[in-house]
Amino acid sequence: MSGTTVQARSTTDTGGWICFWGGLVGAVQAVIMLLWTPEVGADRYSYPMTPGGYVVAQLTFAVQHVALLVGLVALARSAWTARSRPARVGAWASAAGMALLTIMEAVAILAASEPTGSATATLVDSLYGIPTIVLGVALVVCAVALVRDRSLGAGPRWMVLVLGVYVFVVLLPGIVTGSYTLARIAIGVWMLGFAMLGFLLARRSEG
Repeated sequence: MSGTTVQARSTTDTGGWICFWGGLVGAVQAVIMLLWTPEVGADRYSYPMTPGGYVVAQLTFAVQHVALLVGLVALARSAWTARSRPARVGAWASAAGMALLTIMEAVAILAASEPTGSATATLVDSLYGIPTIVLGVALVVCAVALVRDRSLGAGPRWMVLVLGVYVFVVLLPGIVTGSYTLARIAIGVWMLGFAMLGFLLARRSEG
C-alpha cells in the first residue's frame, strides 16, 4: 500500500468520525429544540426561543453543519467514489450543498426578530430550500453510482441513497407541513443518518 493511499484512508477515517459526532450532535440539537420551553409565541420566527437565543442556536447549527461538510468531503475523496465519476461529482455537489446550508444557518439570523409571515422570514424559508434540494439531488446521484458497484458492502452502497431520498420523502414534506414538531423530528432523524454515514466512512467499509 502506497503512502498516498494510507494518507487518503487516514483522511477519510478522520472525516468520517467528525461526521459521526457531528450527526449525533445534530440529533441532540433537534431534541433540545423539541423540549425547549417556549419563550415566545409560535407566530415569531425565533420560536421557541427569544431572538437572542435563536441567534446562538443558529450559530451552533452552522458549526455542527461544518462537521457534516467534512464528512461529505471525506466521501468525495474516499475509495468509494474513486471508482465512479458520477459518484465523485455527486459527492462533491453534496458537499457544496452542505456548504450552502451552513451559510444559510447564519443568514437565517436576519429573521430572528421577525414574525413568521414577514417578507424577511418568507425569503429565508425560501432560500433554505435551495441547498436542501441540491443536497438531496446530489446524494441521490452519488448513491445511484455507488449502488451499482457490487464490490461495496450493503451499508456503503445504501446509506448515501437513504440520505438523499430522505430529503424528498420525509425532510421536505415534514418541513412543508408547517408543524414545528414534525420538522424537528425529521431533521433529527436525518442527522442520525449522517452519523451512520460518518461511522461507515470511519470504518472504511470499502468492500
